[in-house]
Amino acid sequence: MKNYRILLLLSILCYGALAQETKKVSLQLLWKHQFEFAGFYMAKEKGFYDEVGLDVKLKEYSFDVDIVSDVEKGKSDFGVGYTSILLNKSAGSKIVLLNALFQSSPHILVSLESSNIKSIGDFKNKTIMIDKDAIKSATLLSMLYSKNIRMKDITIEKLNFNINNLIDGTVDIYSVYSSNELYKLDNKNLKYKIWDPKDYGFDFYNDILFTSNKLIAKDPKLVEKFQNASLLGWEYAFNNINETIEVILKKYNTQNKTKEALKYEARILKDLAYKNNVKLGNINKEKIQRIYDVYNLMGLTKNKIDLDDFIYDLKLINKRKMILNKEEKNYIKNKKVIKMCNNPNWTPIEFIKENDTNQIDGIAIDTLKLIENRLGIKFQNVPTISWSQSQQFLKEKKCDILPAAIKTKNRQEYANFTKPYLDYKLAIITKNDKPFIGNIENIIDKSIARKKDSGLVFKLRSLYPDINIVETNDYLESLQKVSSGEVYCTIATLPVASYYINLFKLDNLYIAGYTDMRYKLSIAVRKDDLTLLSILEKSLSSISKTEHRKINGKWSDIKIQESFDYSLLWKLLLGFIIVSIFFIYRQFILHKSNQNLKQAVKEKTKELQELNKNLELKIKQAVEENSQKDKILFSQSKMAAMGEMIGNISHQWRQPLSIISTVASGMKLKIEYDMFDAKEEEKNLDTLLEATSYLSNTIDDFKNFLNPSKSNKVFNINSIIEKNINMFGKGFTTHDINFIRDKKDIAIEIKGNENELLQVIINILNNSKDALISSDVSEKLIFIDLEKSVTDVTVSIKDTAGGIAEEILPKIFDAYFTTKHQSKGTGLGLYMSYQIIANSFNGELSVKNETFTYNDIKYKGAKFTIKIPSSIIQ
Repeated sequence: MKNYRILLLLSILCYGALAQETKKVSLQLLWKHQFEFAGFYMAKEKGFYDEVGLDVKLKEYSFDVDIVSDVEKGKSDFGVGYTSILLNKSAGSKIVLLNALFQSSPHILVSLESSNIKSIGDFKNKTIMIDKDAIKSATLLSMLYSKNIRMKDITIEKLNFNINNLIDGTVDIYSVYSSNELYKLDNKNLKYKIWDPKDYGFDFYNDILFTSNKLIAKDPKLVEKFQNASLLGWEYAFNNINETIEVILKKYNTQNKTKEALKYEARILKDLAYKNNVKLGNINKEKIQRIYDVYNLMGLTKNKIDLDDFIYDLKLINKRKMILNKEEKNYIKNKKVIKMCNNPNWTPIEFIKENDTNQIDGIAIDTLKLIENRLGIKFQNVPTISWSQSQQFLKEKKCDILPAAIKTKNRQEYANFTKPYLDYKLAIITKNDKPFIGNIENIIDKSIARKKDSGLVFKLRSLYPDINIVETNDYLESLQKVSSGEVYCTIATLPVASYYINLFKLDNLYIAGYTDMRYKLSIAVRKDDLTLLSILEKSLSSISKTEHRKINGKWSDIKIQESFDYSLLWKLLLGFIIVSIFFIYRQFILHKSNQNLKQAVKEKTKELQELNKNLELKIKQAVEENSQKDKILFSQSKMAAMGEMIGNISHQWRQPLSIISTVASGMKLKIEYDMFDAKEEEKNLDTLLEATSYLSNTIDDFKNFLNPSKSNKVFNINSIIEKNINMFGKGFTTHDINFIRDKKDIAIEIKGNENELLQVIINILNNSKDALISSDVSEKLIFIDLEKSVTDVTVSIKDTAGGIAEEILPKIFDAYFTTKHQSKGTGLGLYMSYQIIANSFNGELSVKNETFTYNDIKYKGAKFTIKIPSSIIQ
């Protein structure tokens, strides 16, 4: 009982500690609830705020609120404002800009054509209904001032949310967002004129997220968390508009907007948020300066604004957080340049670019660049010809640091080490015909290739004195020795192994297991320079996990391959087909009963030739008509899958061609020895016809897949899934990827373009395949489920690859967004899939990470869901 009470007390204390980690913050919105604030809603509803320990209260606007004052005084932690907040800053308000949610303002003025207002000059002596803060918006003021209209020339009416005041003539001009009120006017079939500042050369920000200097000084991490989570929410909202609208209708629809009105608003605002392909939320210092200059010309500013203090800069804040003592500051002031000796051939950790000793790149170098920016110093490379020479130079004090080194007993004699800032698992790599390796003890009696002078060599020999290590000149040589069978295995970090295996196409290698050791890399500093060691230690500590992930993400998915020559493969396949047909013809000419087979082969040859012409014509047209963007994107995505399918066709043809060869040879032999039996040979001819029919069906599948037709027809969705697996299955089975089908016998028919849905499923499955290949899961599975309800049919595809990183999940359907190297992926596949489902099938394509159990084993993976509405289900 006593123990129970102690456990209960500990539980209460732990719960209390956890509860304190969640911080309550508030955001004052600029207006009433609508899609204008959708990103904040979705950050809250999808748990992005929860994940960083924030409990966010969203405060709807009311007329008695002074947003800037409330934020400055702490009544609200964050606020959304017009560009007029620059005037507040000029007047002394201690606020900081975080993000511009809309790169171009939706704020415009509108008048009815019946008002006879033909120019801005006609605004004189007219009545404008506008909010008290909006009238100070730089966009509207600039437009009015450019045409010599001043506030004294017009009558201002307080905004009351009622567009009928414009319609009934109570006011002449109305302040609106192009994403909102124009929809109402269009629905009433009213003719109107809009007065958009962009048409007069004034294209400024709108809906600016800001906070107070006080909050940044008190809790900069909270500000960073809120900012990042909010931007994730905005990306999710714009990429999942239909889902977001449903959330608004259920929880945030105080204005009683219709679904159609919200869709209209979403479309307009998304264009403004990403205008000119600018990064979401970006604030440009020059653009803010221009807005300030406009206000200054109008005589509205009171004091100059320090833009470095006014615009939130995370790098600057991190730099300020790094507190250096007097000795360290003097060191930086006097030193200026820190000499480094690198490992010249350690891609992607650090390496010389294109034999230019002054061009160093890699993960470690990118980390040093962050430190350079924060300290205001320069890391200068001292050229060496090898890693051994770099270590010797540090020992002789010809350089100050080694950017990435393992701390060993031998190196500690001449160097000190920072805390590790790179930490990698060590993989055991063998030929793919070797068995799984549980741990390093399983291979200590095997030959192991490893780069000489590596810290790992010394460590392995100290742990296992009898271990058989074959030292090589570099990592490539180690991998090549394994590939050729000269040694049993090598040990390398995943980034290094991935780079060389893909670059040099060592396709017969794979990861057979992992050691229980970690590769922990530090900055090695010459033994006599303790001040530099202290500075670098503090600098590394100031680098956030997000920054580390960004650097590693840049290099972790390197997959360099030569461009695939589809034309050559097509020619080879065509040549192979012609030779095969000739062989069949020569064998079957021995007997008159093969005439039907011969005719069928000729017809298929003609179809294949026609297919080749169509394909060449299609590619030529795609190049010549590059204005047809969607068609080109779809062709690119389809061609990426074509090479894989050609390989599968080749694989599938081997068995029927073997059957044809065997049967025909047997028939020839029997004829030569006068053993021919008509009844028996009739069965053989049936076998030949079945084999050629299979070849014919394979070509038909290929032809149908390439068919650019946009015609719609009724088809069975399950047959599409089966056809996909039949055509592309070889690319999965070679990597031990298995399909788990649910309800594959259900006959569900829909109407649409069969090839387009086939392409969507190809793209999703290939996405899962790439993720499974690069993952280290032992059971590589893809689940395909099919459900039919009264409202829609749902196809779900999920894998066991571990899921998609949360920070990139909202971008997954963006055009040209890819985590792969440019030679491996274009970022078009999932984008085109999203467009096809939305536009051709009026459906939805979504993705999320899901944890699930199968055969009593827990898995995590990405789950793609295709929903097609009942309106097109037959």
